[in-house]
Amino acid sequence: MNALRPFEAAARHQSFKLAAEELHLTPSAISHAVQALEQWLGGELFTRSSRGLSLNAAGVDLLPRVQRALEEIAAAAGSFKDRAQGAVLRLSVAPTFCQYWLLPRLTRFRERYPAITLVLDTSHEPLVFARDGVDVAIRMGDGNWPDLFAECLFSESLLAVCSPLMASGIDTLADIEGLPLLRVSDVEDDWPAWLAAMDLPPIEHFKTWQFDSIHSAWSAAAHDLGVAIGRLPLVQPELDSGRLLALPGRPVAIRSAYWLAAPDGAMRRPEVQCFRQWLFDEVGGVVAKAGSQSPE
Repeated sequence: MNALRPFEAAARHQSFKLAAEELHLTPSAISHAVQALEQWLGGELFTRSSRGLSLNAAGVDLLPRVQRALEEIAAAAGSFKDRAQGAVLRLSVAPTFCQYWLLPRLTRFRERYPAITLVLDTSHEPLVFARDGVDVAIRMGDGNWPDLFAECLFSESLLAVCSPLMASGIDTLADIEGLPLLRVSDVEDDWPAWLAAMDLPPIEHFKTWQFDSIHSAWSAAAHDLGVAIGRLPLVQPELDSGRLLALPGRPVAIRSAYWLAAPDGAMRRPEVQCFRQWLFDEVGGVVAKAGSQSPE
């Protein structure tokens, strides 16, 4: 048992050094733990070479089983601890979703379930449920995450947005050709998809500014710095407040969506079920549900 977590971390990172940094151990301790596990199993799990470390076929087969087991143990321990201390729900949420969609609604969750304490994590770091002590997550993507149960909250659509001052000089979509387009560094497809749908020139035709988050791009647009891509329904509060205005043109549907995701074991916990029910009640009041999926 003591060797399983070092093995899982080393297998995920393909590195004893990175696994040691994550678990606050030495690379030698990680190596010895993995060797002990290999001796107990009667076979090697990694291919070791001068080029580095990689899982062999046995390791590839074992890794997802170990990850599922660790997640079940973490969920069971968390459930026992929460029953002793009061219900605690640990939620990992994409930052933009948290700020623009979730936070304005959380007073209703508190009123409905006052006994549940919510712990929110909005880190950009890749999430590992067993390692990070998270019960459930809300993420943008396609929902196809192995070994996780995922349900679609809502899909998104794109529209171009800018400040009221900038919008006053835009009569047709062609007028944006002289304006900076505000891009988000890790969301590369939004502008090309919207421009193509509007029959406008490709992104290379425009001057662009780049930001590290959707929130920063929307804030820059509100300060008259250019035109940003708004993602419905998350941008709706900015439109309702008048800080941003939508430019002419229909919203462009895209394939990405927001999903509720968790290990199967966590989904059976009462506080997770309460949060899930409340979340879908909120979604049903705002946008049409985009269906649900349990990835194979």
